[in-house]
Amino acid sequence: LIIAEQLSNKDVKLAILERAKSTIEQDGLKKPEQAEKLKQLQTQWKSIGFAGRNVDNDLWLRFRKINDEFFNEVKHAQNEKREASKQQADLIIAELSSIKSDLKEVDQLAQIKELEEKFDDIKLELDALLPNDKKRIGKEQSNLKNEFEVTSKRIQQDQQVHQTQILFEVLEQLTQNQQPDLTSLKKQWQDVIKKGQDLKANNNADLDREELTLKLEIVAEVNSPEELIEKRQEVQMAMLSKKLEQGVVFDKNQLLSDWISAGAWSQADSGYIKRVKPIFV
Repeated sequence: LIIAEQLSNKDVKLAILERAKSTIEQDGLKKPEQAEKLKQLQTQWKSIGFAGRNVDNDLWLRFRKINDEFFNEVKHAQNEKREASKQQADLIIAELSSIKSDLKEVDQLAQIKELEEKFDDIKLELDALLPNDKKRIGKEQSNLKNEFEVTSKRIQQDQQVHQTQILFEVLEQLTQNQQPDLTSLKKQWQDVIKKGQDLKANNNADLDREELTLKLEIVAEVNSPEELIEKRQEVQMAMLSKKLEQGVVFDKNQLLSDWISAGAWSQADSGYIKRVKPIFV
């Protein structure tokens, strides 16, 4: 009875052995499907009893060899895939790092645009990458996009400060009755200056440079000369009244534009420039 049972177990294990071989040799199955079938056969094998001395051990060694060779091959392929994914991700990250390094040297918006185009041209073949490498690249992309935004804002602010410095230099020249070159200014400021120069000195019926100077100091929350404290309070009350009754919002940049166009510039206006310039530069 025992021998018959062992022979039966031997036949079952031989059948599992053949199924294991055919599973590996079957071309239509992908590696994950083959691995799953082999794991199921391993479970079945463990449920089968002893197949007799020498025979059972021989069958097990043959079955184990099939499994070991298959899973070692799978492991090797996974290692190769992992290494290939890492190498490709490292190359992409190196390109992104190069752009990030170049970004530190730019001082013009046109240069940023060139680097953004270079960034867009990087071939991101992410389908072949493993999740961890995709995550690494995604983090670098996000950091670089943030660097683009920060650098762009910095350059815009620097350009604005530079333009404002030139603007006040031009105004100072006008107070000395010079004829400065306006082409270095934005068209907005060119137009405002020309508008003021077309009027007689400080003779704009709607705009008063002294009052506008006080308004700018009030909006910017900077001190006015002590001798003008009473006048400042009057202007501030008028501004508050317009805000409450008419909803007027006093914008610093609009006030500056009005201040410039309030009339032609003369030497008497140099004191206004000294008070207003620190608000913007």
